[in-house]
Amino acid sequence: MKIFFNLYSGKSTLCAKIVQFLQADKRSTLLYCFFNYRMSGAPHHPSGQILATLISQILRQNRNLSAYIYEDFVVEGRSPSVQTLKDILSNLLPQIKSPRIVVDGIDECIHYDASGSPKDLGIIRNVLHDVLQLEAMSNSTFGVKLLVSSRDILQIFDKLSRKPTVALEHETDQIRSAIRTFTHYRLSDVRTRFDSFSDVDGVLNSLENKIVLKSQGQFSIVLSNNNAFCP
Repeated sequence: MKIFFNLYSGKSTLCAKIVQFLQADKRSTLLYCFFNYRMSGAPHHPSGQILATLISQILRQNRNLSAYIYEDFVVEGRSPSVQTLKDILSNLLPQIKSPRIVVDGIDECIHYDASGSPKDLGIIRNVLHDVLQLEAMSNSTFGVKLLVSSRDILQIFDKLSRKPTVALEHETDQIRSAIRTFTHYRLSDVRTRFDSFSDVDGVLNSLENKIVLKSQGQFSIVLSNNNAFCP
């Protein structure tokens, strides 16, 4: 499954909620990477950073697999290149239960010059290619299920344009209703704390309406579903 959010959707917050939800499910192994602007400034290739993050999580959850890393890669003196990390993951993923992988922020891989123009758009295509290969790095019984979250920039959308999609951006009424429900719930704490103030309901209702109006349906999601993400 691939999910695209626009710039104003709070996609990382939503992905964090998804991660929190899936961590409670003991029937699968959850791996995740939140790629951000700070990571993009590192000298290492973005794909390498993402793959290394996933590997470290597997090893923390499965200490017995550390011996494999030491014997087959450390002793052999292999460099931590992107290809080496792919080789490691291709051997580790079949050893864990029902892998679920969440990768957020691939769009942060793009570097910009002083004028705000992107320097190299090719890198994001390469990173997306490397991430999508994770779907094939598992056994036939328990295949990897992948969720990628990003702004819907052209380079990513084009790469996945042939996938079956459901565009929730066309369901603005339902999205706006969900935003109103969430806003009303969060403002309920304020209403309880300030219920002694005059017209607190009127003030908060006005604020709720303004938040929903300001959202302008800015919560667009496109789903491409090869298989169900959740177990």
